[in-house]
Amino acid sequence: MNEPTKQQFRILYSKGEALRYTANLDMHKIWERWFRRASVPLAYSKGYHPQPRINQAAPLPLGMLSTCELLDFWTETNDACDVKDLADKLNHSPQPGIGLHSLIEIHEKEASLQSRLRSMEYLAEPLLPVTAMDVEEQIKEFLSAETIMAIRRNKEINLRQLVISMKVDSLNDANRVWIHLQALPGASGRPDDVLGALGFDPAHFRYTRIKIHLDE
Repeated sequence: MNEPTKQQFRILYSKGEALRYTANLDMHKIWERWFRRASVPLAYSKGYHPQPRINQAAPLPLGMLSTCELLDFWTETNDACDVKDLADKLNHSPQPGIGLHSLIEIHEKEASLQSRLRSMEYLAEPLLPVTAMDVEEQIKEFLSAETIMAIRRNKEINLRQLVISMKVDSLNDANRVWIHLQALPGASGRPDDVLGALGFDPAHFRYTRIKIHLDE
């Protein structure tokens, strides 16, 4: 008998309003159900409790949206899967809250998405009016500091070290804050923590992840 064909694919997708308050583990299950509904022949792990081989780049904090989520999945079937056919299957049974931007095949073995994660970019849009001058002054003070301590999960972290860069992005006078954050093992930043350190109420902003950077 011929060995089954195993392939790896990568999806770039957006997480929209319908799934804003869906946690990461639930997102994983949503993808499993969507793949089954679309008759995608997923590969499974070995062992006593086989699981679909699905790998996400980074958990998105609850309540945040994204235009740039990355997901790898593996197929195993007698005949090789075609990229266009897989995309058509998913598009013909759309999942509310997920926008499929691209689907490509990964031809060479790569390290996991999580291990290649290096940084992420976010936009924080104020829900209440703020002036650009107020935000710019707070950003300037933040970036000039060497140490800005914060508590995360009962652990003290230097938030300043996690911020690569930050600026005001005044689209349509919204005075959004663009934040580029480190995303290394054991040292990743959150945009709401940064807004809190700037002196704002983090709950008064709407957050969207717009870019995930992987190592080359």
